[in-house]
Amino acid sequence: MLLFPETTSFLLSVLLLSLNPLVLDFLVAARGYGMALALALYGLYRLILFLTETAGRASHRNLYWASASLGLSIAANLTLLIPAAMLALLFLIALAALDRSTRSATPPAPTRKTKKKREPVQSKGARYLRTGYLHFLLPLAAMLYAFFLIVPIQMAQVGNFYAGLPSPIRSVENLVNLSFSHNIDPDHWNQIPALFNAWNRAIAFAVVPLTVLTGSWLWFGICRKWSGRGTGRKVETAEAALYLTNGTLLGSGAALIAAHYLADLPYPVDRTGLYFVPLMALAGLISTKLMSAAGGPAKAATFAVTALLAIFVLQFAAQFNTSRFTVWWYDADTRNIVAAIAAREKPAHQAVRVGATWQLEPSINFYRKTWALDWMAPVDRSGPQGDYDYYVLALGDTGLAKAQHLQKLYESHRSETILAVR
Repeated sequence: MLLFPETTSFLLSVLLLSLNPLVLDFLVAARGYGMALALALYGLYRLILFLTETAGRASHRNLYWASASLGLSIAANLTLLIPAAMLALLFLIALAALDRSTRSATPPAPTRKTKKKREPVQSKGARYLRTGYLHFLLPLAAMLYAFFLIVPIQMAQVGNFYAGLPSPIRSVENLVNLSFSHNIDPDHWNQIPALFNAWNRAIAFAVVPLTVLTGSWLWFGICRKWSGRGTGRKVETAEAALYLTNGTLLGSGAALIAAHYLADLPYPVDRTGLYFVPLMALAGLISTKLMSAAGGPAKAATFAVTALLAIFVLQFAAQFNTSRFTVWWYDADTRNIVAAIAAREKPAHQAVRVGATWQLEPSINFYRKTWALDWMAPVDRSGPQGDYDYYVLALGDTGLAKAQHLQKLYESHRSETILAVR
C-alpha cells in the first residue's frame, strides 16, 4: 500500500512478488532463504519510510528496525550479504546527499535583528539527518559483530562457495528459466520446447535488460535531483523506493562481477540469486509507476508493460504446485520410497541396510528418524555401490539397476528415482 495504493496496481504487485514459483519453493524450504528475503525486504520498507518522512518528524525507530532486519537477513542466510551491504551503502549515500541539501537550505544563524524570524525546523531537520548515521550503523554493526562471533565464518574458504555458474548471462538465464519454466516434467504444459525456449530467451535478453536500463535511467535522474544543493524538497516515496531497489540491483550485480574476477567466486544459481527476483519485480513496477506519472509517450508505454506483467502473473499461477521443488526434483518421491521399505520390512527382525545416491541421504535419514525406523541403519554418503538390502537410485546412479541386474520395486516418473533389491 505504501508504493501502490491503487487497487489494480496493488493487486498486481502482490501477485507478481508472491506467485513466482522459484520464490515459493524457497519460502518453505527450511534453509533460511525465505526468512532472509523477508527480513531484507522489511529493512528496505523501513528505509523508504525514513527517507520519505519529513526530516525532524520521522522516528529513528525506522532505522532501528531497518538495521536489525538487514543484520538478521545476513544471519539467516549468507547469500544476502551483498544485497544487504549494497542497500545499507545506498541509504548512507542518500542520507549524506539529503543532509547536505537540508543544510544548504537552512537559513543562516540569526542576528539580533533577525532573531524573531528564525525558523528552527530546518536546522532541526539537518541535525536529525546527521544523527541518522549512528542510529542506523551502530545497531547493524553490533548485530553483525555478534553474528560473526557465533558463526565461524572466518574459517570459510573460497572453495566453500561452490554453488554457482561461470557467467552472468547463464545466471540470468537460470533465474528466468526457473521462474517461467518451473517444475518441468513430460506431462506439464510448460514442456513445449520451441515455444517456451523462445519465450524465456525473450525475457532474459529483452525484458530483463530493458527493465534494468529503464530503471537505471530513472535512477540516475533521482540521484541528480537529490544531489542538487539547496533544494530542501520532500523525498517522494516512489523515488526513494526506486533509488534503493534499482541501486541494490545494480550494485549487487557489479559486486558479483568484481568478486568473480578478484576471488573467482561463481555467479548466482537458483537459490543463491533468489534476491534478484523481487528486486527486479519491484524495479519494474516502480519504474512503470514513475513513467505513468510522467505522462506523454512514457505513460502510453506503461499500458503494454502492465499487460506483460499480468501475463507473467498468469504464468506463475499456472505453474503453482506442491508436489516437488524444482531444484531438488529428484527428492520428490523419497517419502514414498521410505514408506515402501517400511511396509516390506514390517515387522523388521534385523538391521536393514540401504545404499542410496548421496543427494538423497538427508531426506532418507529424516524419515528414518521421524518415523522411528530403528531397524534401518543410518544411511551415509558413500553411494549405492556395494552390498545392500535396498538400493535407492537417482540422478546418474539409475543405470546401476540394469548393470547389477537389480529388481525394481518402485520407479517414479516424477523424480526418476528407483527403489530396487537384488
